[in-house]
Amino acid sequence: MNKNEITLNNNKEISLLIAKARNGDEAAFSRLVAISSPAVHGQAKRVHIDGADHDDLFQEGMFSLLKAVNTYREDCGSSYKTYLNLLVSRDLRKLAKKKNRDKIEEIDFGDNEPADFTCSVSAEDGIISAERYKALIGFINSELTSRECEVLKDFLNGMPYKDIAAKLGISTKSVDSALQRARKKLLEYKKHNS
Repeated sequence: MNKNEITLNNNKEISLLIAKARNGDEAAFSRLVAISSPAVHGQAKRVHIDGADHDDLFQEGMFSLLKAVNTYREDCGSSYKTYLNLLVSRDLRKLAKKKNRDKIEEIDFGDNEPADFTCSVSAEDGIISAERYKALIGFINSELTSRECEVLKDFLNGMPYKDIAAKLGISTKSVDSALQRARKKLLEYKKHNS
């Protein structure tokens, strides 16, 4: 590894990239995606959902990565790596419980700590993932309604339905409907771009 290469273990450098990405620096965001993608791949390998392949789980995990970039706080007492792994793992388990009716088959790695998969995906795969992610964001901005975008953004930032409803002045049923429409469009996008 190049001594100037940033890894998930270098929290100061990661925090600087996060700050730049939040301010619209696409290169910083792409770098974060490239650095974080192996951890997302690793978490996706740990969960099994009937009818879903690794790419499906990875894409779901990428939503969690976006959430992590948008919500991570350096002063919260944990590293970005820990926060990312926790968020991805939690979101994938939630999805698995929903899809499998509480039947999760998880590969046993012999401990409860998230495995470190920082070397399991090449830099080229990270760049490809970053490009796919940019294309997804472009799709979201062009194909989702402003209501669907706003609901999706708040949901991905961890906001509960009732808080989204209060913020937008709509019912929780309207929040759910907007999120379902957005999800349907995203699944259709995934079907044509996988």
